[in-house]
Amino acid sequence: MSCIKDNKLYLTLTTAGLDFVSTAHWGVYTLDLSNYTSPGALKEVGKLFFERGGKVMGDHAGHIVYDDAAGTFLIGVSTWGDFTYNGVQINYTRESRDVLHGVHILDAQELDLPTALQREPTGNWDPHFVRIGQEWYVAFVESPTQGNPWDHHPALAKGDSIENLTLVDAKEELRQTQGMVIQKVRGDWYVLCSSGRGEIPALEDPEGVPLGSFRMYDLEMKLVAYLNDTTSPKWPYPTNIPHPMITPLPDLPGQGDTKWIMLTFNETFFYIDFLGYGTHGNFVVMDGPTWEGYTSSVPGSGP
Repeated sequence: MSCIKDNKLYLTLTTAGLDFVSTAHWGVYTLDLSNYTSPGALKEVGKLFFERGGKVMGDHAGHIVYDDAAGTFLIGVSTWGDFTYNGVQINYTRESRDVLHGVHILDAQELDLPTALQREPTGNWDPHFVRIGQEWYVAFVESPTQGNPWDHHPALAKGDSIENLTLVDAKEELRQTQGMVIQKVRGDWYVLCSSGRGEIPALEDPEGVPLGSFRMYDLEMKLVAYLNDTTSPKWPYPTNIPHPMITPLPDLPGQGDTKWIMLTFNETFFYIDFLGYGTHGNFVVMDGPTWEGYTSSVPGSGP
């Protein structure tokens, strides 16, 4: 679900720094839905930093959700701020103050996540929270190694609180999948994630060229669809493992059915010879009139 106020969509984005992920930080933005193709449609309205070990870190890649039952914001974040290729964890905190505006330095603690791995993973990132009825669902990335090789796959847990979670499933056969999103489509909830062109097994076009894909699972982590298919991608895959950050917009005059957009980036690296990998490009909005035509269902299932 999304937060829209005064026709502005609130979203979080990782703001790249002058090097790899440890120099980035986390920002809160609004997107003016009246004309989101205009140069000034995207505006930064807040920044979140996190205090850990006596230092202020630019942790990022997280999720903010308002818990109306508790009257607080639930914030999950990945500890990329001091990444040295030796582990990442998901921290979380709750705040009663408005964290969507202004600059905030927050304290957070590690989120205890279940695992299906025979060995403890040294990495978890990309948390996404949703409360459905009386249960919390937490989608996250589970990663036994980061660098040489990178190995990461999607996982889902649930429980009566985020402090009491059990594992639904983790797709350990995947190696290059991340970017967790839980979204409601036509009354049902789905877990979405992104598999890069180097995923094993990778989707391929008719000529055998590897394709990136946006995977769509149900709440039992059964694969039900792809957001882009192998022959004519409906949602282009513009860069290296972009998150499938899809959101429905309110019915607009003359539009009929709900309009969907995906917010992403396009791999136009900024001064790559100097800064190297990590600046993932210009902000991009991809859209279409309705949900139909934007999924390729797996045989025997589908949203």
